[in-house]
Amino acid sequence: MRHPLTIAVAQPRCTAYDVSGNALAHAQAVRAADVAGVLHADHEAELHAERARGVAADHGVWAATANFAGPTGGGFDRTSGGSGIWSADGRELARADAAPDSIARARFTG
Repeated sequence: MRHPLTIAVAQPRCTAYDVSGNALAHAQAVRAADVAGVLHADHEAELHAERARGVAADHGVWAATANFAGPTGGGFDRTSGGSGIWSADGRELARADAAPDSIARARFTG
């Protein structure tokens, strides 16, 4: 019997203009979850969600994104957030909103 696999993506809280503090918070979240994250402007959220859906559906693999949420300074007053998880057929299983500390979680069974 296969054991269920749980995947979670988190959006570390960012503080405006605290680049080193934001980098540290992100690094701690990445290390704790053993994942990678990205930073995108708020207007890019749907583009990256569509790319993740496409990768999942086109290649028959599960996909997860972990995006920054909230302002970071340095030109990113609003970031995309919208971390999410897509099934191997491209269905969106979970999606965080654009707020810091939002979580998307899905459980894989089978």
